[in-house]
Amino acid sequence: KQGRRRWYCKECHYSFTAIDDRQKHAQEFTKFLTYITTTTPKNLDQASTRTWDRAHAWCWHTRPAWQLTGQVHDQVFIDGTYIAYNWCVLIASTHEGMIAYQLCDRESKAAYLALLHRLPAPIVVTTDGAPGALAAIRQEWPTARVQRCLVHVQRNIRQVTTTRPQTKPHKALYKLALDLTKVTTPAAAIAWQNSLHAFHELYDDWLAEKTYREKTPLENILSFARKNKKWWYTHHPTRRIVGALDRYVKQGVLFTFLDSSLEVSTRLESTTNRLEGGVNAPLKEFLHSHRGWSESHLLTALDYWLYS
Repeated sequence: KQGRRRWYCKECHYSFTAIDDRQKHAQEFTKFLTYITTTTPKNLDQASTRTWDRAHAWCWHTRPAWQLTGQVHDQVFIDGTYIAYNWCVLIASTHEGMIAYQLCDRESKAAYLALLHRLPAPIVVTTDGAPGALAAIRQEWPTARVQRCLVHVQRNIRQVTTTRPQTKPHKALYKLALDLTKVTTPAAAIAWQNSLHAFHELYDDWLAEKTYREKTPLENILSFARKNKKWWYTHHPTRRIVGALDRYVKQGVLFTFLDSSLEVSTRLESTTNRLEGGVNAPLKEFLHSHRGWSESHLLTALDYWLYS
């Protein structure tokens, strides 16, 4: 009468019915996936929230089955983002989408090693320059070429010059920052490096100016120089960022995406915008829409969201 299949044993002549919950569980799991992989609220179907939670409680104990293909990618983007409960999520993605992630407490070398160890070395790896990421790349992916994210380099310069620089050196340096992200050809890259060389010719003497402790009031002494320094460079922040640009040029990590000798089938990119705008930002929006989850529920939803 209830539409259940009846089973009969020919040996003991015993008959019984068995409930097949697979279809019911499949429907529950489909609703559960919709809830934890989108920003839509629970589909209650005229039931109470407690009834929904009780019916889908078993779903929280499941996890997706990640399978790494071993494919060697032309370009891999790596970056970390911080979420609730003091977790940091390290994400590796390609032009097609996310390929792996690693949970950790901070962007350390050990955390990045755990992420990179699961993936074959790509031809080019793009990073924002986190020290832990660079150290892990040197150890785990020594054959991969590094591309520093030009937007992050520009942002670091802007922190020193501001968007409205007042001095001539800062105006020239800010112009270099704006021109950096406009480089799209080898000729433009050479022109940018020539501009950096011209900056040195004009302002190296300015960068070399020194401030002496004996001539400086105590309240004006910078924090890093208060203990044992008798002098320091007057324009220390500017000198540091210019030195970083010189180092990037020497290492050849600014314009790797323009290297025609690389055997790649896709167009290389100069920033991590594809990862930050395509994965990190939607992830933050998704977690914000479901704020209030317990730590275990958040990690389960994170696993399914990244898998999807």
